[in-house]
Amino acid sequence: VLIRLPSGLKYRVLQPPRWDAPGPRRYDTVTVWCKGWLSHNGACGANVIPGQSFSFCVCNNEVMTGLDEGVLTMRVGEQRRFFVPASLVDGMIADSIVPRTDVIIDVLLQET
Repeated sequence: VLIRLPSGLKYRVLQPPRWDAPGPRRYDTVTVWCKGWLSHNGACGANVIPGQSFSFCVCNNEVMTGLDEGVLTMRVGEQRRFFVPASLVDGMIADSIVPRTDVIIDVLLQET
């Protein structure tokens, strides 16, 4: 099932969380594993985010807006594939991404 948020961000749950898993709130520091690609008509193209784990403060402009918004709706242990429209591709993690390009990102929200 593909879910679309009002901002245009879309996602598919790849691995659901435990039913009692907590989720982040604004300005929490989270750790995620991410891998991302440029999107070519909804298909994965060039790899732009290698599979890696890193931490960031949610909603603190440390990552692209689409990733901030998406992670804020996740719970620990959940893995999703986000389809990020070009309008939400900005921020420090997006520096190497071609402007005005959609991105596909697989994200696993890890325990911190």
